Amino acid sequence: MSKVEEIKEKGNKCVKDEKFVEAVLHYSEAIKLDKNNAALYSNRSLAFLKMEQLNLAYEDAQKTTKLLPGWPKGYFRKAEIEFKAEQFEKAIISYQMALALTPQDEKIKECIKIARLKWNQQEKSEQRTPWKGAFFGFLIALCIVIGDQVAKTPTLNHWIIMLLFPTVFGAIGCAIALWYLNLTRNQRKAALDKIPDLFEDSQTRKHS
Repeated sequence: MSKVEEIKEKGNKCVKDEKFVEAVLHYSEAIKLDKNNAALYSNRSLAFLKMEQLNLAYEDAQKTTKLLPGWPKGYFRKAEIEFKAEQFEKAIISYQMALALTPQDEKIKECIKIARLKWNQQEKSEQRTPWKGAFFGFLIALCIVIGDQVAKTPTLNHWIIMLLFPTVFGAIGCAIALWYLNLTRNQRKAALDKIPDLFEDSQTRKHS
C-alpha cells in the first residue's frame, strides 16, 4: 500500500468513527502528496459536508468533477451539498449528470425525485411569502383600527383614513416579506460561495 493510500485509509476510518476534523487533516495530508487524486477530494468533501462546512465541501466536490469528469460519484457528492444548501434546482442538475454516467442507479433516481419535490415546495412557499406579509400587515392594521374605534376617543375618524390604514400596512408587510425572501435567497447562494484565501491574496500583493 502506498503512503497516499495509507493516509487515505486513516481518513476513511475517522469518517466511520465520525471524527470528521481528523479525517479532513488526513485527507489534506494525502492531497499534498497527490494533488490530482479525485477520490481524496471527494472524501474530504464528504468530511466537510458532515461538519456542515458547505463552502469547503463544495469547493472539493467541484475539484473532484474537474479532475475526473467521468466519475458519477463526483457529481453525486456535488448534488448532496447543493441539496443541503437548499439549492434544489442545481442539485437536480448534478444528480442528472451523475445518473447520465450510471443510468441504472436507483438511489440517484430516488434522490432526483426528492430534490424535485423539495424544489416544488420551495417555489410554492416563495410564491406565498409576499401574500403572507401583506396579510399580516393588513391584519395588524385592522386590529389597530378596531381597537381605535372601540376606544373612548377614536383618533381615526374619517372612513378614508380607516380604509387607507390597512392598505398601507399591507403594502409594508408585503415589502418586508419580499426583503426577507431576497435575504434568504442570498444566504442560500452564499452558502456555496468560495471562501477567499486571505493568505494567498496577501502573497499575491507582496509579489505584485
